[in-house]
Order: sequence, then structure tokens, then C-alpha cells
Amino acid sequence: MVSGWRNQQSTKRECRTKMNIAAKLRARRVESRNRRAVNHAIATAATPAMRDEILIMAQRQATMIR
Repeated sequence: MVSGWRNQQSTKRECRTKMNIAAKLRARRVESRNRRAVNHAIATAATPAMRDEILIMAQRQATMIR
């Protein structure tokens, strides 16, 4: 009975690890997508003032997330 419990625990740990890896990959993709969107917004900003505003917003968002 004890060995069965250990197998269940290790299976749960393995599943949790797989889920964590998947979550980390999703988070990296979201971060990459956001970075590309910000870079595109900066590159296509109509004025230097608009570009500066976008940079400030992106920096604030990055510090709030971390």
C-alpha cells in the first residue's frame, strides 16, 4: 500500500512538472508576442513623442509584471 502511494505521488509530480514546462512555454510565447507588438508599435509611431510614450508604457508594464 505504501509503494502504491509513492507511485501516485511521483506520477502527480511528473504531471505537475510537465504542466509547468507547458506553462513556461506558453508564457514565453506570450512575452515574445508582446515584445514584437511593442517593437512594431515603436517602429510605426507617427511622431517621436508617440514613440517615447510607447516606450514609457512598455517599461512600466515590464516592471509591474516582474
